[in-house]
Amino acid sequence: MRKEKKEFFEEMRFDDVLFAQNTLKECEEKLKRNKIGVIVSLIVPVFDVIVSMILEKMNMGDTALAYWIIAAVVAYIIGGGIMSSLKMVWKTTVFSWFIIPVFPVDLCVAFVAFCTAGAAALFLPIVFVLMTRYQIGKDKKAAEEYLACCKPVVDAEAM
Repeated sequence: MRKEKKEFFEEMRFDDVLFAQNTLKECEEKLKRNKIGVIVSLIVPVFDVIVSMILEKMNMGDTALAYWIIAAVVAYIIGGGIMSSLKMVWKTTVFSWFIIPVFPVDLCVAFVAFCTAGAAALFLPIVFVLMTRYQIGKDKKAAEEYLACCKPVVDAEAM
């Protein structure tokens, strides 16, 4: 039996108008928060370069990394995307685990893949925040389409 291939971005399905209206309101609020998360994740690299240059002159280079981590976590909390980044890290690690089936080497390859994917998730939060924005946009579009299809029925019932 073959497994069905899962889509990366899910398609929402609606059963009633109230659920679609609530989803539309939620999506609008999430898009506002996500916009702030995108701005934070875009400003962070510029801010980090400036802070790290200042801290390097004061021999405090390690604290720049701490600021970067805090800013990336803030971008994920505000804009979303932490789950998609964790899924990417997990899938990369599992895939690399099975590339080389020799016992001690597969652990090393999986560890390197985990560190590399984790660093990508940490230093590139904009990618995952934008992926979340795309998913929210798809959900909003699906809700709008459902409400547009149901609108004549709702108007006819009101009469």
